[in-house]
Amino acid sequence: MKKNGYSGIYTMRALVKVLMGGVMMLGVGVSANAGEMLADNDGVLNPSEYTLERILHKVERNELTDLECIYGYETAKHGMHDPARIIVRHCAEVKKLPQSMTFMAWMDENGYGLDGGPDLVSAAKWDRRAAERGDSNAQYNYGLKLLRGRGVARDLDEGRRFIDLAAANGDTSAQELAADNYDLSNVVGIGEDRLHKSAAKSGGAKAARTQ
Repeated sequence: MKKNGYSGIYTMRALVKVLMGGVMMLGVGVSANAGEMLADNDGVLNPSEYTLERILHKVERNELTDLECIYGYETAKHGMHDPARIIVRHCAEVKKLPQSMTFMAWMDENGYGLDGGPDLVSAAKWDRRAAERGDSNAQYNYGLKLLRGRGVARDLDEGRRFIDLAAANGDTSAQELAADNYDLSNVVGIGEDRLHKSAAKSGGAKAARTQ
């Protein structure tokens, strides 16, 4: 099954599964509610070290671990985009995690936590930063932006170069797009709803909410 045109969200979901597994091994639940005490597997309340308030304090003190960056995603999933941006931006700018950069691009493209709505220019910059750090999902995303002129000046040669980089790094959507001679008519939708037509026709992929 082919991934959609904005593949960075799949990276975050995969990261969530890995990191959540590690968190649950520690016997810690996840909550996006500030100040809420969390129960471990035995039903005993733990200290508030994994509440949103505590996570934000750790961001302020630059004490957040790579593992705890997952709470940016969890907070966004609960619709609290302002604190999510604080966490994710810290993980992108300070910790320089490519997955967080890609997630910042997703938030900017959708205007989550932004007063003025979507910021396509900023989204493209975040995708480029992650792409330059070798993230294949970001390379694919940024390549699409260049081919479309979405948030960045249209540049077919540079767009194809990033698609080729993503393909060389194993991104199957990039490989398929390159094999299609970079025909964007085979990629439909925007954001998480960008589905490859062949996947949509086969019923192998379900369109998510258009972003």
